[in-house]
Amino acid sequence: MKSTLRHLVVFLSLSAASILVFSLVGRVGEGGIGTSVQPSDPLPLPFPQVGGSLDPFLSGPALGEADFVFQDDKPAAQPVEVKFKLLRSLHMAVDVKMNDAGPRRLIFDLGAPITLVSGRFAAEAGMITKEQADRPAFFGMRGERVAKKFQLGELVAEDFTVMVMDHPTIKAISEFLGPIDGIVGYPFFSRYKFTIDYPAHTMTFTPSDYKPQNVMNQMMGRMFASRDTKKKYISPAGQFGLQVKKPDGDAAPGVTVSHVYPESPAAQAGIESGDRLLILDGRWTDSVADAVEAASFAKAGQSIKLTVVRDKQSLQLELQPKVGI
Repeated sequence: MKSTLRHLVVFLSLSAASILVFSLVGRVGEGGIGTSVQPSDPLPLPFPQVGGSLDPFLSGPALGEADFVFQDDKPAAQPVEVKFKLLRSLHMAVDVKMNDAGPRRLIFDLGAPITLVSGRFAAEAGMITKEQADRPAFFGMRGERVAKKFQLGELVAEDFTVMVMDHPTIKAISEFLGPIDGIVGYPFFSRYKFTIDYPAHTMTFTPSDYKPQNVMNQMMGRMFASRDTKKKYISPAGQFGLQVKKPDGDAAPGVTVSHVYPESPAAQAGIESGDRLLILDGRWTDSVADAVEAASFAKAGQSIKLTVVRDKQSLQLELQPKVGI
């Protein structure tokens, strides 16, 4: 019960506004609900980054923990082609089977952090009862369920987590475009490198090694975790012996060394006042905060490399922080 309530709070806080902002007038390049990208040639997507999200809740990083396999034990490197239909709203619709039930039409949404299915589809797949699907639920929420098999064309996800919810936006869009029973989101497609061929209405998937995190659990953890109100400070683990500054309006790369303490590690390394510090131990230092953070990773007694500019010349220096703060 607590888990369901927590999910409900997350959905209400991030998704309730969708009832008011829903629209079907999104157009290519306008950034609206139906926004999509339609190149003349297939679009390579090493990580999915295009496509319109249905509402503010369905836009963000990812949810899901599933092991993906190919039907009939096809080689992992074998690409798989999946057909889609481009709706009037410019969303991509695909046919999905779940636990061999279906197929049902779902929107393939590149901005959705979860995969969402309707109550009736979940009931057909045996994940909830028909009575549960018919029973009114606040905001349509019926919680997370695990599908033994979630299938998009020949792509199959086993023991795949979905959110069962009759989302108001999905219900609204179904009234205009016909039955839609959910959204295929990031947890499914993020495991693949894929291309979208809009003229041919096909997507080609090739497995990758990327494993998405369960963002819904992360969000709930942040919302319900106890708050630590104590301020935390980042400080170097060793002594450098220099001061840096970057005045307002200074847009040039790096920070300026304003002072070098005599006989300090910085002085021994050859750093001089007026030098422009660009890189400290492999990290950019475009602000004072960047420089302090980079210094915090350096270990006392171990040499690090710095890049400074002096008289328009780039210099590579080596510095060994001393023990202390």
